[in-house]
Amino acid sequence: MTAIAFASCHGAPGVTTTVVGLAAAWPGARRPLVIEADPDGGVLAARFEDLHADRTLAEVAVDARRTYDHDRLLATARPLWGAVPVVVAPPSAEQAAAALATAGERLAAGLAASAEVVLVDVGRLTTRSPALPLARPAEMVVLVARAGFEDAASLAPRCAELRGAGCRPGLVVVGRSPYRPEELAESAQVELLGCLPADAAAAAVLAGGAGSDRRLRRSLLWRSLVDLAARLAAAAAVADPDQGSDDPVTATVAAALASSNGRTPHDASTPGAGR
Repeated sequence: MTAIAFASCHGAPGVTTTVVGLAAAWPGARRPLVIEADPDGGVLAARFEDLHADRTLAEVAVDARRTYDHDRLLATARPLWGAVPVVVAPPSAEQAAAALATAGERLAAGLAASAEVVLVDVGRLTTRSPALPLARPAEMVVLVARAGFEDAASLAPRCAELRGAGCRPGLVVVGRSPYRPEELAESAQVELLGCLPADAAAAAVLAGGAGSDRRLRRSLLWRSLVDLAARLAAAAAVADPDQGSDDPVTATVAAALASSNGRTPHDASTPGAGR
């Protein structure tokens, strides 16, 4: 397995939206598996109608009590935009935390034996989080932080704590003020993996809101996500050598926007289709 965990250390800087955007922007023809493993409960099933919560991480936990079955895990996933497989967390924090406490270790071990690329949203991560067993063996733990005082104050101690727990943290910063991303990375002694603009309108599309694929594709947020996805894939040595130069926002995302917004998005025929 090549797993990359995504987390926050304070507040809600947009971890889930970042994960969804990166999965859609991932280089290569095959999208990575997304696992929503936030102990505070899931939001993806509520944001996207096609992610029916008929089976969630709670059912995965029940299955894992007996034995890990990767095919059954994949069968639990629901396709976002027809292409990104997503295992959603139950909306209840109690159920989500219980599922992770029950099956986190076994799920991590099972995923480690698979060939899947997995992006895991572990929510706000501390050394006491029941999602830590999924974060610890990951290639890296990407901390998503805003460039404000509260995130800056908590970033350095959290990185130190996570390193002490066996994690390998990296940093993605949303926005560029009042603190420069480079300053935040230097103070936390962590690699700066990328910077994302604070673009609420474009982010809303990736969070299930209204908007057109043309607006998203033309946004700096999307271009930043494409660059970050390529960098993460290369760092994890999973870049697809057959990847072409087509924009990875394709008819898949356009069709999803058409369905959710009740209209045909602009340039829907383009080839290569919160939190």
